[in-house]
Amino acid sequence: MRWPSSTKRSNRTRTVRWRTTASREIFFLQRNYQSSANSYRSAINGNGDPRWTEVWSHIQLGKIFDITGQRERAINEYRQAIQTNDDTFAALEEARKYLQKAFERPKNKE
Repeated sequence: MRWPSSTKRSNRTRTVRWRTTASREIFFLQRNYQSSANSYRSAINGNGDPRWTEVWSHIQLGKIFDITGQRERAINEYRQAIQTNDDTFAALEEARKYLQKAFERPKNKE
């Protein structure tokens, strides 16, 4: 059976989006904050599909700024996340939480 070309394109697009989203998170977990931040900024400036990438990119940028001691910039990102009014995966609650108290990376268990 041959898939319609639009279906193939759709599957490829989903795969690329997943890989891109995963790479952002990997950069963050590896503490490669500059690459992670650049990737999240690209997502914000992208085509907005899926829609939730904008709100979560602002939240993740806020976390990066908190970790790197840039609280005012972090607050700005959390506020921008709230302004999206997108509550996908409880994003607004997460943003409000970090507006109140700065994000802290969990301590490593050794």
